[in-house]
Amino acid sequence: GDRVYRITTKVHNDGYLPSIAEIGARVRWPRRIRLEVRAAGPRSVLSGRAVELIGPIPGSGGSIERAWVVVGAPGSSVTLRASSPVAGDATRTVTLR
Repeated sequence: GDRVYRITTKVHNDGYLPSIAEIGARVRWPRRIRLEVRAAGPRSVLSGRAVELIGPIPGSGGSIERAWVVVGAPGSSVTLRASSPVAGDATRTVTLR
């Protein structure tokens, strides 16, 4: 439809070592990466999890890909955020066109 959009993102691990989530799994204290899509106001997430805890990401350029289907007015924005208790966080805002 006119107000339905598909948003796809990749989370990369450019470091040599696997993400801390894999190391945490080995010591039985996993600290997963939290990936969330924020579609406040009249926008809503139709498909995909709005908040997801991601497992290990391999090092040396490993990545994971996730996708969502959202409903919103053209020109409105959706915020994607990946956060880790150890590595910090990254936020991107996507404008629906």
